[in-house]
Formats: sequence, structure tokens, C-alpha cells
Amino acid sequence: MISGLAIIGGVVILNGMVARTRGIEALGEYLLVRSIAFAIIPVALFGIAVAIPRYMGISRADIKRQKQIFAAGVTLFLRYGLAVILVIFVFLGINPTLIGNRASFTETVLPLVILCVGLSLHQITYSYFRGKLTMAIANILHLINVAAVPIALVWLIPVLSVGKINLWHGLTAGFVVIVVLIKPAIGGLRATEGEETGRQLRKELSSYGFRRIGANLGMLALLSLGPILMARMATYEELAFFSLGIQVNRMFYPLFGPVGIVLLPVFAYYVSDGRSQKLGKSLRALFMAGTAIGIYATIHLWYFAEPLLKLWLGSAPEAGIFIFRLFILSTTAYLWFELARNPIDAYSKVGYNSRNILISVAILIGAVFLGISVLHYPAGVIVTCSYVLAFLVLGGLSVWTCFRLYQIQSIAARFILEIAILNILVLFCVWMITAPFDKSQLTLFMLAGIEIFGLGVYILGLFFLKQEWLMFLLKQFRRTEVSA
Repeated sequence: MISGLAIIGGVVILNGMVARTRGIEALGEYLLVRSIAFAIIPVALFGIAVAIPRYMGISRADIKRQKQIFAAGVTLFLRYGLAVILVIFVFLGINPTLIGNRASFTETVLPLVILCVGLSLHQITYSYFRGKLTMAIANILHLINVAAVPIALVWLIPVLSVGKINLWHGLTAGFVVIVVLIKPAIGGLRATEGEETGRQLRKELSSYGFRRIGANLGMLALLSLGPILMARMATYEELAFFSLGIQVNRMFYPLFGPVGIVLLPVFAYYVSDGRSQKLGKSLRALFMAGTAIGIYATIHLWYFAEPLLKLWLGSAPEAGIFIFRLFILSTTAYLWFELARNPIDAYSKVGYNSRNILISVAILIGAVFLGISVLHYPAGVIVTCSYVLAFLVLGGLSVWTCFRLYQIQSIAARFILEIAILNILVLFCVWMITAPFDKSQLTLFMLAGIEIFGLGVYILGLFFLKQEWLMFLLKQFRRTEVSA
């Protein structure tokens, strides 16, 4: 949780620094490359970043086999993952403007490829420490490579263009990872008894990963199609606020993501042992917690969008604020997807996530085509609304799949009603406080104070209502304390 909050803080600081020192349009260019990179990386890894911790979790009693699994994963990336990135490099190098009217080889394509290689190696190493359940090391590595390195580059070298920031981010992250990676990788290769063992493990990992190639390609479309369309059909200012919407959605994941990441090997172990039903109550409580926080966040990000964006970026045009507000409507549904993804992967080799993501991508493409070609609405608004619809479908399908696989009891209507009423009451209190002021003129201190008050009232309300999920999580926490 602490590392998650630190990463969120790092992303907030980084985007604010880029916007204030280089401008909103430069922020749009910067986030375009990062969005495409984070979409390409899962395709280049073709599921091995998920397969490594899963199979290490199943083999957690066999240290030697864990090393072999990691070595097999690294070998697969070096053989096939780099080839995928090279093909993308050649394809985009021939025509850089495919990803934006301002895109160029030196400022867009080359930094994109280097960033993909560096952060792919980071993901593999992060997966290794996840599989070993040494999350302290994993979180420190993640904090350094995802947040600290780009912040240092923006702050210490103000003359760097956004393209060079991405380029040096990839190079630095790759160097850090190689230093950390080399010892366990060599150890894994030495532990592999003959080529046959390594071949068998690579076959097993690739079989698991290729079943998820649909999910990876779908996420490539979900994370990159929107920014590319915005870069080609809308202004770079609109692109910046659209990309910020994507990032804000992903910011909430570190609050819950570590739970799913840590539990992926544990889930895999329980499922392989035939005890998956015991995980149902924990997953149900986790989804209810995510819903409670997601709804609160959506309402308050919408209400305070104007002062928040101006304080964060230094300036915010009306069109950008509108795009951001539209995107925020998908926050809760996107959080559902992220919460369900790891448990679904742990349960089965079947590509359930692939199915859900591809359905959502089809809806996204259909909605964009209908809005732009038939209804002739502005591209920025259509792309954003299409994304919201796609994420709503993806979140709903992910929850349905997870509940069905783990045979989780459906969430009672009373929970939704209580959360809705509580949020209305909190918003009314916040409105009473802010009514005498012009929201666009709120200072950071005032905004923070109001939100601390609102969140405090919300938490007290949850305790007063004795929400089922909250009582369950508190009970589990007390058990952990007693056992410790």
C-alpha cells in the first residue's frame, strides 16, 4: 500500500513537472509515447510476466525449479520478445506519423522502442520477485524504475525534450534491471539440468502466455488506439487530458494492485490444490472495497476537476477539463477489471481475460466508427465516450467472470444503496463548504483540507453502517496481528 501511494505520488509529480516546464502539448506528446509503450510491453512479453509468478507460486516449495522457471522466462523474452519490439521499430520507423501528426523517428519511435525494452526487462524482474513473494524488493525496484528515474531526468536535466526523457528513462531502467537481473538469471541457467528441462519449461510458459495473447493484443488496442486517434484527429491539448484520464484510472490500481499481485502465486497454489472456493470471501470483500473507493473517487474527481487540474498542471482549458471529466466516469469499472485480472489468470489456463478484453475492444472500435463516421461528433469527445463505454463493459465482464469461477456470492443491493446514499451525503457536505467560493480559485491547502474532511466523513459513515466487506477485512487484519 505504501509503495502504491508512493508510485501514485511519483506519477502526479512527474506529469505536473512536465506540464509546467514544457507545456500541456509537450505533456500530450510525452504521455502518447508512454501509453503506447505500456501497451506494447504486454505483447512483447506475451504473458510470461504473469506466467513466471504463477508457476513459481505453484512450485514455491522447490527453490531450484523457481530459478529454472525464471531463466526460461528470460530466455523466451530474449528470443521472441525482442523480435516483436524490433518488428514494431521497423514498422514505425518507416512511417512515424502513424502514431501522430507530430511524431518523428528521433523524438518518438526510437525513444518508444528503448523504453519498451527497458521496461519489459523491468517487468520480468518484477515478476520474479513477485513469484518469490519478496515484495519489498519488487516494490523498491518498481518505485525506482517507474517513478524516480523519470522524475530525476525531468528535474535534473531541464534541457531534455520529452522524447529524450523517454529515451533515457528506458536506458536507465534497463541498466538498473540488468544489474539486479544478472545473478538470478545465471543461477537459473545453472540450475537447469540439460537443454530438455529448459525446453520443457519454455514450452509450458509459452503455452500459458500464448493463451493470453488475445488479452495482450486487446490491451494494446485499449491503451494505444485512443491516444493515437487523439494525436491524429484532435489537438495535443485534448490528447494530454485524455492520457491523464488513462493515467488517473491506472493510479488507483496501486492501492489494490499489490494485493492481487501478491496473491497471484497464492491463488495459483490454492487452485492447483483444489481449494479455490476458500478464496471467495476475500475476493468478494476486495471487490466491494474497490467499488466503495472507486465511486467516491469518481464523484470527487468530477466535482473538483477544474481546480485539481489547474493546481496540478498550471493551466487547464475548458475542453481539456471536459475530456478529463468524461474519462473519470470509467474509473470504478477499470478498477474492477484490474482487481479481477490476476485472480482470473491464477484460476485457469483458459484465456478468459482475452475474451473479455477483445469484446471491449470490438465495442470501442464500433462506438468510435459510429460516432465519427455516422454522427459526425468531435473526435475528442467521441473517442473519450467510446473508452468509457468499453471500460464499463470490460469491468462488468471481469467481475462476472471472477464471481463465476470462484463461485462468489453476488453482492447485495443493500451495499450499493448504502454506498450511494453515503456518497450523496458526503457530496452535500462538501458542496456546503465550497458553495461560498469559486472552485476554480481554490488553493492546494483548501482543496486538501476539504478532501480530508470529506474522506473522513466517508470512512466514519462506512464504520457506522458496519459494511460487510469492512468488517471482514478488519477481522482478517486482526487474525494476522494475532498470528504474528
